[in-house]
Amino acid sequence: MIIPALAIFILGRLVPVWIFKENQLDFNSQPVWRYVLTKLSGSLTSFLLAFIIIIILTLSGHEKYLLNKNAIYGIKCSQLALDQGFKDGDKIISIQNKEVERFSDIVKMIVLEYEPVYIKIYRDENEDTLMITNKDKLEIMRLTKEEYIVPKTKPDSALGTRYEQLKFNESRLGLKRAFNTYGLMIKQINILFSPRHKQFENIGGFIIIFPRDLKSISMILAMCLTLIGIINLLPLPGLDLGNAIIALSEKIRGRTFNKRVMKIIKTIFIVLVLIIFLLILIK
Repeated sequence: MIIPALAIFILGRLVPVWIFKENQLDFNSQPVWRYVLTKLSGSLTSFLLAFIIIIILTLSGHEKYLLNKNAIYGIKCSQLALDQGFKDGDKIISIQNKEVERFSDIVKMIVLEYEPVYIKIYRDENEDTLMITNKDKLEIMRLTKEEYIVPKTKPDSALGTRYEQLKFNESRLGLKRAFNTYGLMIKQINILFSPRHKQFENIGGFIIIFPRDLKSISMILAMCLTLIGIINLLPLPGLDLGNAIIALSEKIRGRTFNKRVMKIIKTIFIVLVLIIFLLILIK
């Protein structure tokens, strides 16, 4: 999905030429705001299209979800969850002292915390606390064949044979959910590529996956567009924000920099960024 996202980004850089007449892009005739804004058009197009994709996917369907308080029989654990200290039937009370509203949010709240996570659980009529380390989180993110935890649908046979069906809620997804999804996507990118989170440095390759349906393809495309937009906010020549700073400087000075020299500098920085990006992906 990186290649289609790059193609969209490049087309986004041509948007000002399509909107304004070509002669209006001349240095002397363009207002300061327009001259600077044209340099950001690629990243702005990427961010906007990514958000539009998320909005379309979000508003196009309903969501069936289980409130954590309605997981009356607790959790059913994968082997990994058992190895990390959970037991079948545990009930999640809070994560990092934050109440869990939806059962589906549990894994997200664990994985997307930067520090070790403390989980308060209810087990055998007593409260207990488990700690999930950053190494544990990495193992959770690597889990592909089974879900980390799922809601338990029936009580243990020892507790009796009568049981209640879990009560699921259903609602139409709205803009708030779209904003939350977009924010979550940016947080995921930050964790994958930020040098502050070295414990996750070897999972950059996890974004190279093979989606099987249109929704997955669209979400990965949105993530790649967002990633390209974020990269272009680095204040380096050749990237959008760097070009915008150069454009503003030219307007203040009243004349352009040497085009040949600037072209060489921009090319060097773009190549360096691409090399660093590829090194992160192949780790």
